[in-house]
Amino acid sequence: MIETRPIRPGHWAEDEGRWAALFAAAPHASPYLAPGWVRTFVETFADELPTTQLVVRSGQDVVEGMCLFTHRVDHRALVPLRRWYLNTAGERGVDSVVVEHNAILSAWGSEARVYAEIAEFLERAPLDELVLLGATEDAVLRFCEALPLWRPQIEWRESPYVDLEAIRASGGDHLAAVSRNTREQIRRSLRQYRESGTLRVDEAGSVNEALAMFDEMVVLHQARWQRLGQSGGFATDVRRKFHRNFVRRAHADGHVLFLRVVDGEGTLGVLYNLVANGHVCFYQSGLRYGTDSRLKPGLVAHHLAIAHCLTSGHRQYDFLPSAPSEGRYKLSLATDSYRLGTVILQRPGWRRRWFEWARTIRRGLSAGRLNMDVRVGRGPSSTVSS
Repeated sequence: MIETRPIRPGHWAEDEGRWAALFAAAPHASPYLAPGWVRTFVETFADELPTTQLVVRSGQDVVEGMCLFTHRVDHRALVPLRRWYLNTAGERGVDSVVVEHNAILSAWGSEARVYAEIAEFLERAPLDELVLLGATEDAVLRFCEALPLWRPQIEWRESPYVDLEAIRASGGDHLAAVSRNTREQIRRSLRQYRESGTLRVDEAGSVNEALAMFDEMVVLHQARWQRLGQSGGFATDVRRKFHRNFVRRAHADGHVLFLRVVDGEGTLGVLYNLVANGHVCFYQSGLRYGTDSRLKPGLVAHHLAIAHCLTSGHRQYDFLPSAPSEGRYKLSLATDSYRLGTVILQRPGWRRRWFEWARTIRRGLSAGRLNMDVRVGRGPSSTVSS
């Protein structure tokens, strides 16, 4: 049985208790499904993104699954394209807070029934495309199996992580699990940073300390990306407000972890992590870069954070996906990886055929313009000179 309920920012507190109880019964639920993250998303974006909550109940009226769908309507070839996004997704790109390890929140052992019930609901719902951002491989496969006639477009991304339990079992030394080259870079940087004084890791012990570390991280992060001519991850007021509100709410629940790495010159870096069920997800950082390219503040900060998480009893240190140009250091520190999917599932029918026809026409027109540009000397491959 499915219950549907429209969600409005001021009314989420009525549903948060049910969500929190189900989250507690889902031992592998990701930090992106934690009650604080979901509530902050609803309060920030539900005014501009119509949002529906689905609740799946068993025959004994026990809540077995919950999820949110945000709704957006674009127009393609004069026809409204109705997209539904799973959970905390669908906001404008410049304000997007990003969701990873995305899935339906399900009680342990009830996943198959929950996905089947929600797929049956989607078959009757008024949407053209279902969008799954940052979806777990299990969620992607379950949706594709439950909606076999819907056409999937899937882009997989690697999410490298450190298996902390495996490192503990083999002696507890993270450096022993990485390549010789990475190990030497970290050791050389550690020696050089320690020349200026003690190198230590501080964990935010209160919400005020966490907020102070967040503000310090934003300054370091934005300074680096602005030097590179880019906007950075906290350029908009909406993003900064979202994260400050989330940190206030989530720190007391243990779903956020701020670590500051300090050497003799001051703060070397601040790492912002989301945490749930022993799963530490590295969200963002701010690092102090100098002129000596031999020093590796990112490698050192993450290595020390991994050592901290090893002693704190966490299961995984997850770097999450990133652009190839930004992710090499993550691969060098990781011991394994997940696949996370960006998926568009297209409903069968005349609307899909219409949108496909419109896309084909647009591609043809774009190709025609490119060929014309080349012939008159404006294209990148033209050999015509003035």
